[in-house]
Amino acid sequence: MKVLACTVVLFIGFVVLSCRQQDIRTTTIKCPQVRNASCARVVTVALARTDGVVAESIRVGDGTVTVTYDSMKVAIKNLDFAMAEAGFDADDIPADQKAREALPAD
Repeated sequence: MKVLACTVVLFIGFVVLSCRQQDIRTTTIKCPQVRNASCARVVTVALARTDGVVAESIRVGDGTVTVTYDSMKVAIKNLDFAMAEAGFDADDIPADQKAREALPAD
């Protein structure tokens, strides 16, 4: 009986420890309105407030944002919505109009 109990405890411990704790992925989001350093800062702040974002790289010239994120904490659409709420179109999600109007001038 003790052997069975120990086996069960070891099995449960193995299962718990082997469960995936994080899943780091990278995606590129089209964001054509990011045209200068001020816009890049706004995007950086918006993504920094999003739980699960590990890093971002903004290419001002071609309007793309590459985001490294933990897919166990945040989905790609959440990243798109965070950028849209900051005033930028993000892939197929349109920008929030009030936020867009509050963006710094070019």
